[in-house]
Amino acid sequence: MEATERARQVAKPVGAFMALHCAMLTSKDLLGRTLRGVSSYCGFRESNVRLKRQAEMSLRDEKASGPMRKASKLSGEWKLVDATGQDEAMRMMGLGYVFRKATTLAKGLSLVTTQKDFRITTRASIIEISEAYPFDGSFARFPRRDKRGKHVAHITHVRQGSVEIRYEWPDPAKGTLIQVFRVEGENDLYIDNKLELEIDARTKKAPEPKVFHYTQHYKRA
Repeated sequence: MEATERARQVAKPVGAFMALHCAMLTSKDLLGRTLRGVSSYCGFRESNVRLKRQAEMSLRDEKASGPMRKASKLSGEWKLVDATGQDEAMRMMGLGYVFRKATTLAKGLSLVTTQKDFRITTRASIIEISEAYPFDGSFARFPRRDKRGKHVAHITHVRQGSVEIRYEWPDPAKGTLIQVFRVEGENDLYIDNKLELEIDARTKKAPEPKVFHYTQHYKRA
């Protein structure tokens, strides 16, 4: 009996030690699995965040390049073929013979589309007039083409193969101009102009008709 009791007393701490050891092993295993699970979740989450950022950047780039793609056919070098009505428009604005004659020499036109803007360069001999208008519709300010102060303008529409720009300027010859640059086929560029002035410089009265339309025709150089 004493031997049996003594064996039981020895077995208790041994059993307790074994139980504690097993519990620690189990806890360690559970902790390891938990940490692996957390690590896996964090990695998955980071991957999702990274993919989301990439998608947002791709979408932003796509939006930025959208207008450029639509207007890409306008890009290139162009040579004026006909500008019926342009001289009449300049007379309405009170521009003299010398300026009107010089304008007829401006036959070269360069159009460039970038992700950010639409760039226009008019060439007459060694003279160049360059302007750039943001595709986001922001206003830009440049010297007036008649050299009488400055105008403000912005892009109002970008469609497949066309860009529309609205210009506005104060006196002298206060008014607005809407130009639509459009391509037909591969080699023909048309610029449709809608000129609206408060006063016709020739009559000193409101123009009749109120809006004067004229078109410039260019061929790809």
